[in-house]
Amino acid sequence: MMTHLLENQGLFPLMEQRTGNVPARVRNLINREASKQQVLTRILQERYPDRDLGNHTDPLDELIYIMISRRTREGAYQNVFRRLKARFPDWGQLAGAETEVIHAVIGTAGMGSQRAADLKQVMGLIHDQFGLYSLDELHDWTDDRVEAFLTTLPGVGPKTAYCVLMYALGRAAFPVDVHNLRVLARVGVFREAGLDLMRFDHKRGQAVLADLIAPGLRHSLHVSLVLHGREVCQARPRCNGCAVNHLCDFYRTTQLQRSGDSIHPT
Repeated sequence: MMTHLLENQGLFPLMEQRTGNVPARVRNLINREASKQQVLTRILQERYPDRDLGNHTDPLDELIYIMISRRTREGAYQNVFRRLKARFPDWGQLAGAETEVIHAVIGTAGMGSQRAADLKQVMGLIHDQFGLYSLDELHDWTDDRVEAFLTTLPGVGPKTAYCVLMYALGRAAFPVDVHNLRVLARVGVFREAGLDLMRFDHKRGQAVLADLIAPGLRHSLHVSLVLHGREVCQARPRCNGCAVNHLCDFYRTTQLQRSGDSIHPT
């Protein structure tokens, strides 16, 4: 972690000012951030005891599940996955189906024909690689090798690969979706060092945050942030009902602005 921060000071413009790049002071900053992440994780885990997002422990099932979840509302993609499994109990059947047939199953949720073509092509490439319609061999691969392979597949980006790593392979990966990024940007992860996640989309956020969350917190925190982003920390946040607003830079700044406006009304 220390090496990552010191080698990427463009992301952390206040690092030198806060610590002078003195290792002991950098370590203290990291420890303060780790404590904040631990408290955030604990509170949100208690706030959201029902933590099933519908993910799968089979890596190929999880890959397909995340592929069809992209830019699709919750509930719709879960129903589509169930329909796909009912129509194609063996993923090899999907590989052999016409794109139009696949699209007839997934198109009801507004997914385009390109998504159907990607699913079919992914199945073919997986069979070419492993000789069967399975990703079980990934259990024996390193994280880097899994990510490198999965992101060569059409329609599969780093977030999807990280979901397979975390949910299906049990690795200490940290997928970053729009909810994760929104909540962490507002809370202010490594804000003390000058990190401003507000300026990133979730793809850039994935690259930046992958190594900034403590490995032991990643699974729990990812799930909690998805749930919290859906329920409370939405695009228009419900800050007054937030269980972690006392940890949140965005809430603190907003309250100060409101206080200032009340003292100096226009």
